[in-house]
Amino acid sequence: MKKAVTALPAAALALALTACGSGASSSPSPQNAPSPTPESTVSAEPDESLPSGSGSDLYSLASADAESTISGLAAEQQALAAEIATYDDYVANADRVTAFYQTVAEETRGLCIRLREYGADYTDSVLGSGLSCDEMYDELDALFDDLYDDVGDDVFDALYDDLMDDAYDAFYGGVLSEIPDRVEYSDWSDVHSEEYEMWSDCHSDVYEEISDFRSDIYELWSDVRSELWSDDLDRAEEKLAEFRQDVASRNGEAAESGGPAGQTASSAADTGSSAPAGGSSAAEAASEAPADGLRPEFQEAMDSYETFMEEYCAFMEKYSESDGGDPSLLADYASFLSRYAEMTDAFAQWEEEEMNDAELAYYLEVQTRVSQKLLETAQ
Repeated sequence: MKKAVTALPAAALALALTACGSGASSSPSPQNAPSPTPESTVSAEPDESLPSGSGSDLYSLASADAESTISGLAAEQQALAAEIATYDDYVANADRVTAFYQTVAEETRGLCIRLREYGADYTDSVLGSGLSCDEMYDELDALFDDLYDDVGDDVFDALYDDLMDDAYDAFYGGVLSEIPDRVEYSDWSDVHSEEYEMWSDCHSDVYEEISDFRSDIYELWSDVRSELWSDDLDRAEEKLAEFRQDVASRNGEAAESGGPAGQTASSAADTGSSAPAGGSSAAEAASEAPADGLRPEFQEAMDSYETFMEEYCAFMEKYSESDGGDPSLLADYASFLSRYAEMTDAFAQWEEEEMNDAELAYYLEVQTRVSQKLLETAQ
């Protein structure tokens, strides 16, 4: 089944644009638009419709944990950069630089596990609130607005962009950018290349961890609300139980990989600290234990595509509820188009590949899920 994979993204995106493009032009009334979420504060006003200490704490708990983790990593990076002012300093502290990148990947993984747990706890508080299914459906908007959107954006900007950019500027693009007069080119080149490889691997791991966390939260939000829309509270609780099982599995994988497992959300909240979650990168985990019959690179391509389309549908839902004039939404739209171009380039490697039976089945499974989300978004 040649070229099927590369044809899928273009067709799906075209469907999404056609289905969702008219949403923003309908100019929904203000009362139907989502209420704004505070972006610069840690605490949120309590929601009197939910039990004390549950949903009302979602943003404050998740944001405080994220800020603690981010500030700790930033301080470590700044301290390390302050001690490495020359090429010789870098060579003498190469092991510390390696350990720093490992810590960044582990801390990011641990944080993303805990953020999932905050989302699960919030969802549990909503489902146990005694509200009607329609009211619970509305309450769960905070799961998307506060956790997926606000905290997700903050973590991505602070870790994937700011922290990793600072590390790049300090080492690869800083003290290692020029060859010292007395150093052989081959020695400098080896050190320079190894630094870039470490930085690039960590950069990719951070992206995958954050992207997977946001995709999982979006799926929880979408799945539970879908069951509530159908007035099926039992099925909604089953979806939450499946989500918790997945989070527990991630915690177990972190422990088995040789590093400390991530703190639970409750223990992180109690201590006010962020503990690293050990483990290999998401890419390494996929390579070590791929789904039966699937080449790791094929599964990664499929999963990246599905994650992209989930994020795109979430964006289009948000866009359709606006009046279409928000500059930040227009900027996000341009970003999606740019990422779409990168995604199709990544898919191009499969143009001449034949898929085996397991890969074809997985391809059709992904296609079905994406098509369903596009249809739901278009409604």
